[in-house]
Amino acid sequence: CSFQGGSAIPSQTHPVNATLLFVYSIRPHIIVQAYQTNITGEMTAEVVFKTTAQDSSDFWQWGEMRGGTPALLVGDSYLAFFHSSGRLSHKHVITYVMGAYMFERNPPFAITHISPEPIFHQTFINESYGWAYKVIDYIVFPMGFIFDDDFIYVSYGKNDKDGWIVKLNRTGLISSLRAVQSKVVGSSRWNKDTGHIERHSYTLSSG
Repeated sequence: CSFQGGSAIPSQTHPVNATLLFVYSIRPHIIVQAYQTNITGEMTAEVVFKTTAQDSSDFWQWGEMRGGTPALLVGDSYLAFFHSSGRLSHKHVITYVMGAYMFERNPPFAITHISPEPIFHQTFINESYGWAYKVIDYIVFPMGFIFDDDFIYVSYGKNDKDGWIVKLNRTGLISSLRAVQSKVVGSSRWNKDTGHIERHSYTLSSG
């Protein structure tokens, strides 16, 4: 199966170190696991964890949060960049913006922090490039990122025409994220020592 707008969680990280997982939805935060079902390589997938942010009234006000970059372990949490779109400046004009969020490194992978507003730089809306389309003024679509001790480098598509890199201060970005509380909606059984997630064990939370 393919997951549109999903972000892959790297399989080499500990403790969930043996399985490639995907973020199927950011809000609610739905994690799915893909399996090969037979020797021909056919794949299937199932939901393994689902959480949702409790402070939903002002969680993100710039359109539906959708996919973007893979999630990488930065410090002790996963970090990923997403996009959203909406009529932000005019009722007849759509704008695409970018944000960041962090979630727990262990199941159920609940969201812990999110950008309080879109990540913005003046070059995102350089007028010399013109509008992307007749009803879309500007598009910022994050695709991937790498990081070192000081900076985060995010590759993004600009106006469906170019590929750019934005350099962000690592400490500044992470400290700018707003803490959020999440609750568990459903989860699967998993082994804390091996990271193995038991198939077909997903159940809804009684709370």
